[in-house]
Amino acid sequence: MPHLDLSPYAPSSRVSLYLIAGAASAAAFIAYQSYNRSVKRARQKAVIPSPLTTLLPKLSVEEQRRLPYPPDILPGARDVDSPYGNIRVYEFGPEKGRKVLLLHGVSTPCLSLAGVAQKLAARGCRVMLFGKYSVCTATG
Repeated sequence: MPHLDLSPYAPSSRVSLYLIAGAASAAAFIAYQSYNRSVKRARQKAVIPSPLTTLLPKLSVEEQRRLPYPPDILPGARDVDSPYGNIRVYEFGPEKGRKVLLLHGVSTPCLSLAGVAQKLAARGCRVMLFGKYSVCTATG
């Protein structure tokens, strides 16, 4: 039986390599996009609305004062947006003062450092604390 030569009809090895690489790249891109979309959806579902927007507007001024962690417990309160939701930040003291960042532990709120923060601010420091959770524990 004679040998059949199909090499003139077969694509060159470079063309095959380019086709395989292109198909693999397209498959990887599609997989990445699918994964990325699912991660974004999971993150959006994981963000819990802050009690500052869901609960506080429903409370009277007196009820807000009785909370264990009132929203205005420290001066300079503001909310900072992040991809994972908002975090409460308290910043006070002279703007030109030495900058001090106070970080609390996992099981303590920033309120535990309030006395130290106020004394540092009184001595001329610009103090910043990150709120662990604004009023979540007070209501949840």
